Amino acid sequence: MAYVLINFYVYVCINRAFSLNLFYRIIFIIIICIMVFGVYFINRHYLISGNIIKPFALICYFYLGFIFILFSFLVFYDLISLVFNFFNLNLPYNKAFVSILLFTIVIVVYGYFEANNIVVKNVYINSSKINKEVKIAYISDIHLGITTLKGRVCKLIKQLKNINPDVIILGGDFVDGQHDSIDEYVNYFKHINIKYGKYAVLGNHEYYAGRLYSENIIKSAGFVLLNNESIVLKDLNICITGIEDIVSDKTKELNLLKSNYNNKCFNIYVKHRPIVNPKAINYFDLQLSGHTHNGQIIPFGLLVKLFYKYMSGLYNLNNNAFIYVSNGTLTWGPPIRVLAKPEISLITINKN
Repeated sequence: MAYVLINFYVYVCINRAFSLNLFYRIIFIIIICIMVFGVYFINRHYLISGNIIKPFALICYFYLGFIFILFSFLVFYDLISLVFNFFNLNLPYNKAFVSILLFTIVIVVYGYFEANNIVVKNVYINSSKINKEVKIAYISDIHLGITTLKGRVCKLIKQLKNINPDVIILGGDFVDGQHDSIDEYVNYFKHINIKYGKYAVLGNHEYYAGRLYSENIIKSAGFVLLNNESIVLKDLNICITGIEDIVSDKTKELNLLKSNYNNKCFNIYVKHRPIVNPKAINYFDLQLSGHTHNGQIIPFGLLVKLFYKYMSGLYNLNNNAFIYVSNGTLTWGPPIRVLAKPEISLITINKN
């Protein structure tokens, strides 16, 4: 419903700027209907090959990103106009609309290239609990699905191999909500060989795609899936505990951490959503989360900030515990990012 209202608002603004005749009104209404119902259809296609529907899906999701940004700028302009009108200053709306439209197009084009530019973000933590320097590549929110671009996956795989970390940790949302032909991408991850292994937890999108299906995909990619369990890497003196996204019971979460806590190890807690249980802080050294995408597209980050205290980066919870929230490694929905660079988080834990 929100998406329909956003499109309706933009349609009203277009008509206000250019006083469309009936023919052009019908054309715009048809385009809006195709784009709106296209997203609904894409998320529910079962009989059509993903390779056939992929171009249409990309168009629909590019449009989704475009219309959201355009809507945001138009609303902002209308609010500013109220102030100008209060002072009896007339602003030519058609010229303003064209300027906003061109600026939005520039932002979307920029967002496409920003989403292509996966950066390696270095994070440093000191601890007396480890035996030697440890490098962990943390990735999250990859969303393999119908709008995934092969070039981005290939670049991600190449960067992971170049980094050559000791461990790879996946913080959930490896797959998206659609069952599409992603076997090729999964195979790329499968052939990344890491000395101390690859570990993963489930995110919310794994449940949208189907839990059993998602678990099989993650395991096929060579990850050890940590569903409310832990693993100890003795050579590194690190304990990794993972919780599935569906767990919302704080008592169950606390019991999980308590039962798997190893006071002689550096304890890493992998939880898809960046929500910190205050009672659990004493039972991990570092929580790894994602989910927020750091907003992915401005000004959506302002809305995300209302729901999540920890948006992006490293936060010191107390003298002994940290949480790191990833921007996400690829994209969900619109294949663009604006002021929220995709990242591989290279977490280096130094012996203190």
